[in-house]
Amino acid sequence: MLQFRIAFVATIIGLVLFGAQSALAGPFYVSTSFGPNWDRESNLPFVSEDTGLVGMVALGTYVTSVDGLRFEVEASFRNHDGTLGPIPFEHDTTAVMVNVVFDAKGLAIGNVVPYALLGGGAAWTDLTIGGLGPLTIENSGMAYQAGAGFNYQVSEDVGVGLGYRYFQGPELSLFGFDLDGGSNHALLATATVKLQ
Repeated sequence: MLQFRIAFVATIIGLVLFGAQSALAGPFYVSTSFGPNWDRESNLPFVSEDTGLVGMVALGTYVTSVDGLRFEVEASFRNHDGTLGPIPFEHDTTAVMVNVVFDAKGLAIGNVVPYALLGGGAAWTDLTIGGLGPLTIENSGMAYQAGAGFNYQVSEDVGVGLGYRYFQGPELSLFGFDLDGGSNHALLATATVKLQ
């Protein structure tokens, strides 16, 4: 399964970069984001998830013909701990997304520029229940996300920002009971570096 994920990620990155290089001809950038995230609570009263952490890395390019528009390929990892009654579990989600981002430069206040983001891709999620062997429940499928926030340009090539991200990935269930609906909310701190 891990080999499939690596091959899939490498293929998506290669295709996007090839297309960006030949069609868009804009400068590239790399960004990394970290922050807390919250899953939608299960509809079962005895399932509880703690606040988790999310980490993301994106490689993107600016569209030179449309001011403020950019495309990026993003890899993310989300992790939560929780309990199923008295039994602890760990919930992880890995995703590869292609995002369209628009920097609303017309609404900028000084070096602070708001942005909006929409993305789609694939996600793999698993929940490992301790004390039962352990037992792992897995699912994979399509994912989408939306976000907004603002970036502050520290210099021409470096930016930092804060944002919100809504993510919807595959659901997890056990014996027909909904353990996790796949939705996730995150607050992100981001650093971006333009590549020359």
